[in-house]
Amino acid sequence: AMRVVSFAISKGYNLVYKNVFKNPTPQLLAKFINENLGADGLADSKNLANGGVAENASEILRTKEIRPALRGNTIDQLDDISFTQLGNVLLAGCNGFLGIHVLKELLNDQNRKIYCLIRKGGEDSLEKRLNTMYFYYFAESLESAFGKQIYMIEGDITEENLTEKLHGYNFTEIINCAACVKHFAADDSIEKVNFHGVENLIKVALDKGAKLIHVSTDYVFDGTKETPYMEYDKPNPQSIYGITKSRAEDMVKHFSHRYFIFRTAWLYGDGHNFVKTMLRLSETHDEVKVVGDQFGTPTSALELVKAIDSILFTDNYGTYHATCEGSTDWASFAEEIFRLAGKDVKVTRTTTEEYGAPAARPKHSVLENYMLKMVGGYTFADWKDALVKYMEEIGALK
Repeated sequence: AMRVVSFAISKGYNLVYKNVFKNPTPQLLAKFINENLGADGLADSKNLANGGVAENASEILRTKEIRPALRGNTIDQLDDISFTQLGNVLLAGCNGFLGIHVLKELLNDQNRKIYCLIRKGGEDSLEKRLNTMYFYYFAESLESAFGKQIYMIEGDITEENLTEKLHGYNFTEIINCAACVKHFAADDSIEKVNFHGVENLIKVALDKGAKLIHVSTDYVFDGTKETPYMEYDKPNPQSIYGITKSRAEDMVKHFSHRYFIFRTAWLYGDGHNFVKTMLRLSETHDEVKVVGDQFGTPTSALELVKAIDSILFTDNYGTYHATCEGSTDWASFAEEIFRLAGKDVKVTRTTTEEYGAPAARPKHSVLENYMLKMVGGYTFADWKDALVKYMEEIGALK
């Protein structure tokens, strides 16, 4: 069913699983598309039965291509869908903003080993570095987890010998939260981390036969589409950061056997983020200037982690958009933060050009979580509801 639906989507027809299960032959599926999706020029049943290739939507119904995929896809089969148990995990970028949140979620399974790949820094041990960062975000200690659930590995994803270094470790999933987000970095760090680092992780995944979970971004799009971006829309990045993330996606798609790509946007959570910046400014300012001509969806890191966890137990490999529901602009986002916090702060709207950001952010980067919905993955909260929950957790809600 995934094969049929994916092919249909690539041709511009938004089928979902239940459509395929309820119409398990080319003839029935052609009839469904013709009657429900407004397609013109479909082949008739005779043409399809004879293996003919018709124009427009009927391209997806080539008998020789989809009959094997349709065979046996019935509603009853839904009861037979199996889920694979998530095993031990290699977590790259474990001490970064998203990685720390993923680590917290992974720790909920007491039987899972988490191998944290982290660089040596100064005189502190790897354990102390990770524990310090974890405590900063969550005011909790990891001391009791070291050697029982968490196992430290010194290194980073840019090392040329990464495959050899990790060959002896027992993990079945790789989650890559490592990224260089210094959009205007003058050196080659963006290229090394965002592209070559991912290339190294692909090699590790192939060597271990492991799943690769790669987190990407809305920056792969140019922001000119004023309706939500779908997973199959063509990337057109406008910044070095976006280009390296897009190239990494292509690398994962072409060379990984089992992969999940999660594109997210406007992420916030514990630590430094837009919400806390606005709250901090509200203590000393009665007016702030915020960009009002960029549109997207504020997304809670907690919501993203739940979405990733919901799909890892399956074999529904592919690219997923993963943001909260709804959309807004940065200025309206700020106004909602102040409203919920009971802060009397005026938001003055400015333009992207007036703000003068060093890297081009897509002006319209609302992402539609179509594939997650199609496969029955996690349903994100509306961005306003997620914001209320987050502000309540940090004690900022009025």
